[in-house]
Amino acid sequence: MALLSKKIKRYLRAKFRSDLSAGLTVAMVVIPQSMAYAAIVGINPIYGLFTAIIPTIIAAIFGNFPFLIIGPTNPSALVTASVLLPYASRQDYFEFVVALAVFSGIVNIFFGLFKLGFLARYISNSVLVGFLTAVGVLVISYQLGNLLGLQLSREGGLWGTITQMLTNISKVNPYTLLVSFLSMGIMLLVRSINKKLPAALITIIIASLFVFLTGWSGDQNVRIVSDMGLPENITLGFNLPNIPLSEFSSLALSGAAVALFSFMESVSIAKPMSQMSGMPFNPSKQMIGQGLASFVGGFFQCMPSSGSPSRTVINVVNGAKTRFAAIFSGLSVLIFLLIFSGLIGYIPTPALAAVVVVSAAGLINIHLIKLTWQSRLQSGIVMGITFLSSLLLPLQYAIYLGILSTILIYLGESSRVILSYLVVDEDGHFQELPYRKDQIARFQNCHC
Repeated sequence: MALLSKKIKRYLRAKFRSDLSAGLTVAMVVIPQSMAYAAIVGINPIYGLFTAIIPTIIAAIFGNFPFLIIGPTNPSALVTASVLLPYASRQDYFEFVVALAVFSGIVNIFFGLFKLGFLARYISNSVLVGFLTAVGVLVISYQLGNLLGLQLSREGGLWGTITQMLTNISKVNPYTLLVSFLSMGIMLLVRSINKKLPAALITIIIASLFVFLTGWSGDQNVRIVSDMGLPENITLGFNLPNIPLSEFSSLALSGAAVALFSFMESVSIAKPMSQMSGMPFNPSKQMIGQGLASFVGGFFQCMPSSGSPSRTVINVVNGAKTRFAAIFSGLSVLIFLLIFSGLIGYIPTPALAAVVVVSAAGLINIHLIKLTWQSRLQSGIVMGITFLSSLLLPLQYAIYLGILSTILIYLGESSRVILSYLVVDEDGHFQELPYRKDQIARFQNCHC
């Protein structure tokens, strides 16, 4: 008991303030982001906040890498919406969202227990760059309706959305468009002033006040969150997903795709952060922690979660010392939900869309695209295949296709091993020569 007391005092004295500061900063970023990502999935923004609480805390306790922030992310929200597109028009759509979180969690736990973390080596940088670039394009296209004040369905994918927008361009709501541009302008301005400021949160607050004071939510039909129909008496409590048994098999396949992608996203940031911080990273153990986060979260009305690259970087940069920083982040969001849940309904949807669009634009990294394309032909091919398949095919198939192309190219290259050998010439310099048995024999005879 005395030893525990000493450890607590040592933590409070040396690391508590740093963890609390980092956790609060991450919470200020994730609050508006989580609501916006829930809107991408097609569920009420309040469930995004739930996903920023339960999975974040569970993963912080059971995950392997202490600085990784698990929760709602832009790409994972889009993957979820994509694989559940066949159920989007159903009354019980939300039940499929939380059930998918449970299934993806089970798959990740299974992968982790059987130590399949080695799969990370087949998730090449080319796949990640191609996939995230396509996700950025898709996320922006799917927010066009909210930005312009139009009702656009996702049927027909990217091209269907663009076609609908062009057909209905005369019906654009100018007031909604103004709120969208205002929100994007505020977010970019705040970021340019100081990147450490919670740009998304500041944007949401200013846009909400602007729409409330002008009365545009009523007079000019600028949609706000309450127009989506806030659930009555909503509480963060246990909920058993209610889906037909006949849908289990299709959800299991979709859950595997979501689990694999969430692992890809987590590895993409955990590996470099591990090298930077010196903290060890075990992919298989991380799969178990991340799987538990999604599995438990599904029973508490959370959508599928993933490792957030942006919030993980914010966590590390702001001085996080231990995994308690992530726990403080989740608890801060919970406190916000308890105190300010009544104000969520006043948030304008074009402001949430603007937050999503600005965040999604960061996924399209021109420098990385050029670097991958110029590095080697095979990398460019894999990136191109992943990018195009993500735009043209359902995202779960695009993920598998990108990884499969990497494996096939790897197998093709490994089957053609080029051997060479070093010899010392008369001047004492080394020369690298192609391997040939007759030359090796002559070389060996010469030095006997």
